[in-house]
Amino acid sequence: MNKYIQRLLTIVIFLLNLNLNAQDGHYWTEPHGTKSILLSGVVIGSVEDLGTVYYNPARLAKIENPAFLLSGKLYQLDRIKIEDGAGDGLDLNQTRFGGYPNMAAGTFKLKFLKDHFFSYSFLTRNTLKANYFIHNDDVGNIIDAWPGEETYGGQFRFQKGLKDDWFGLTWAYNLNSTWSVGITNFVSVRHQNELLATELQAYSAINELAFLHNTRSIDYTSFGLLWKISLAFEVNNLSAGLTITTPKVNLFGKGSTYYQDFYNGPDDANNNGLDKIYVSNYQDKLPAKHHSPWAIGFGAGYKIGKSKFHFSGEWYQSVSKYELMSSDPFEGQSDQKMYEVKLIDQLDAVFNAGVGYEYNVNNKYAFFGSFATDFSAVHPAVKQYIVTKETAYASMIQANMYHVGGGILLDIKWLEITAGLSHAFANQDIDRPFQFPEEEGDFAKEPEGQSKMKIGRWKFVLGFSVPFFKKNKILEYD
Repeated sequence: MNKYIQRLLTIVIFLLNLNLNAQDGHYWTEPHGTKSILLSGVVIGSVEDLGTVYYNPARLAKIENPAFLLSGKLYQLDRIKIEDGAGDGLDLNQTRFGGYPNMAAGTFKLKFLKDHFFSYSFLTRNTLKANYFIHNDDVGNIIDAWPGEETYGGQFRFQKGLKDDWFGLTWAYNLNSTWSVGITNFVSVRHQNELLATELQAYSAINELAFLHNTRSIDYTSFGLLWKISLAFEVNNLSAGLTITTPKVNLFGKGSTYYQDFYNGPDDANNNGLDKIYVSNYQDKLPAKHHSPWAIGFGAGYKIGKSKFHFSGEWYQSVSKYELMSSDPFEGQSDQKMYEVKLIDQLDAVFNAGVGYEYNVNNKYAFFGSFATDFSAVHPAVKQYIVTKETAYASMIQANMYHVGGGILLDIKWLEITAGLSHAFANQDIDRPFQFPEEEGDFAKEPEGQSKMKIGRWKFVLGFSVPFFKKNKILEYD
């Protein structure tokens, strides 16, 4: 196999896996709302769009012009650089571009509840997807036990998906002209799947055949409830807020596991410790439950002339190590050993904070800028990046991310348009997760070495807020 092809294959595996997992241990990766996106989500005490259903439900009672919100189309450009990714002194780069949904929300009132405000919402907290396959053939002496060169080939398939949709119903109430309270009840529908399948085949000059096959697959869907409970304060040029997010209450969840190990070729004495093996097991309808932490957020906004300054901070409690899903123990057909596939999650406590700036040129134009941290909650003990063993981790990337955002808002009579962009970046040292044979006697060599991962992510935002009927009017239901 050409060495450059081998190196490229290794890096592609890096990029697919690391790119798609960059959000799984982070809480501030996805901002919601129109202005809120440009302010990197640092609006817990000062949110002014329907992102309030997520950031501070109590602020719904303070919004002057509730509207239908469609966060338009968000496009994302991912760029990842792996220093020494193809070997010492050989760097590789990867670029991806695509669109994804973010949020839709609307408000309504009930005539018999005069001072109460309501909203419905749909938002995507996380969405990841990949489906990749690569194959190559070559000639070389990769098995010591056989004389001469072998004709050999290998293929690799990696699939990864995560989607966590939240459906919300918000209630808010003005206690007086200064204070308001609110709560959003979210229904979370979370689906996660991961498949890793590798195959290596070799055929010798003496008509011997070696075959190595590994498959690891995990798939689950879980349903749960969680609440955001909040308090908002507003007087003169100052607004402030406090939000408590509850852990997820699991309703139900089901999943499946698939585990295969096949090897047929030279025995243990002649081929780097490999024995002939046949292990295959599929299980479905397995119980699955996903845990989330308590969170406490606070923030404030202060107006000075045409300027407004925003600040927010949020603390997330740790999540103790637990089994999100596990198979029943099963016995390998060829070795009589006991196996059990487990999906584990474990998260540390983290605190994120950020600042934002808003400048209102007039009642039609405004400019925004912001900066926020997005620290990873993944426990330092997690070293595995893809599901290669019996135990896999639901959250894996330890790199801390940082967000910078900005843009412009145009407010006309019947439409509010938000346009801008945000940039996130992070660095992390990683272990090499996979390696195809390169040298003599290298048919099933364990991966070696480390590389540095550098993530760069750009979001391009185009959002719309459409008032119901006319200014200061809300759609009402009896």
